[in-house]
Amino acid sequence: MIKSAYFIAMCIACVTGSVLAVADDVSSLYPETLTYLPTDEIAALAVNSHKPSAWNTIEESQPKNESVISQPRKNRESFVQNDMIVNDDRELSDIQEVTATCREMCCPSWKHYAIFDLLFLQRNNNSLNQPLALDQDTNDVLLSTSGMQSTTAMGARIFFGKYGPNNVGWEIGYLGVYGMFGSQQVTGAENLRAPGDLGNGINNNFNDAELMRSTYSSTLNMAEANLFFYECCGDRNPSSESAWNQRYHCTCIDWIGGLRWAGLNENAALQSTCCDLSESSEYRVRTSSNLFGGQIGLRARKEYQRWAFEGWLKTGLAGVCLSQTQDEIINTMTPGVLLRDGASSNATGLGTFSDMNITAIYKLNQRWGLRAGYNMLWLTGVALAPSQWNFSTPEAVTAINNDGGLFLYGANLGVEARW
Repeated sequence: MIKSAYFIAMCIACVTGSVLAVADDVSSLYPETLTYLPTDEIAALAVNSHKPSAWNTIEESQPKNESVISQPRKNRESFVQNDMIVNDDRELSDIQEVTATCREMCCPSWKHYAIFDLLFLQRNNNSLNQPLALDQDTNDVLLSTSGMQSTTAMGARIFFGKYGPNNVGWEIGYLGVYGMFGSQQVTGAENLRAPGDLGNGINNNFNDAELMRSTYSSTLNMAEANLFFYECCGDRNPSSESAWNQRYHCTCIDWIGGLRWAGLNENAALQSTCCDLSESSEYRVRTSSNLFGGQIGLRARKEYQRWAFEGWLKTGLAGVCLSQTQDEIINTMTPGVLLRDGASSNATGLGTFSDMNITAIYKLNQRWGLRAGYNMLWLTGVALAPSQWNFSTPEAVTAINNDGGLFLYGANLGVEARW
């Protein structure tokens, strides 16, 4: 029993020593890769073949360099410090030949990615500029559609993708912006009125008003599915004047093509109150714009040890399905009397969508990273709710104005995982 136990202990010691020796060899030959390679993976490679599986690929693709791959280490003093190799007694050219091959194989060091960003976006008000409230005595414009500037809205962006074989990858993504809201109001001494025929009527809430208030809200949802062709290259230039380029870095460029849907829903209301603030009428419009089409784009990402930087630009042409609904306008001063009937209509058109992003990533470890960046997003050919207000006719409005555009800009903060 004692001899058997002694024999087993000696076997374990031998295997452990072999694993540590091979791991030590890998650390000197593959300094950049080892930065992201866990110790248990090195041990698994060593037990399976007593040398990393990446070496098998090297041997199949080019002649084996016996001085680098086959010979045991003579000097145990080589180590990696600040991403620079301290050479042992092997030829530097041999080490560079092997590490160069590994860099190409390990750039990027991941194949899958998942992204979650919180968005903080401001929008412009690109609706048709027209007056909403006038001074009855001077005819001065007191409120207009341009005054309904939205507050900063929150949103979310989620992406998942994979870098596949043959330099082809795919991804799916969603972006939503919620809570875009703007409002304004004006008070008077029964001297406020709406423009056009709506404010010229006798005995209705839209003339001789004491308070007029307009509100404007929007929600945007987008989804996309893309295929992309990618090219990745790893490099390091120790003689570069840039400290960044002296470190090992991986650069990937993606050429993107895919499909995108964007849905913009808006709601605008003009409320007029009179008679000691006891009577109120409302003119409300709702619109929906759905864009669907193809897009192309370009994305680039550059990774260093702890930092990465990426950016993209995507644009596309879309067909647009438009709809608008105008609620009936009730004269509360004369019960049962409508100032205008309700109406709804649909139309089609052409539009575009584009978005741009630049983001910096700080890597917490080989999988997780924190993200911070800046975004711009455009939509054209959409029906904005305030642009559908029509004060010039007492008849129901069915025409759709689709000359509107949406421009969003602001920051993103989030997290990513790559494996």
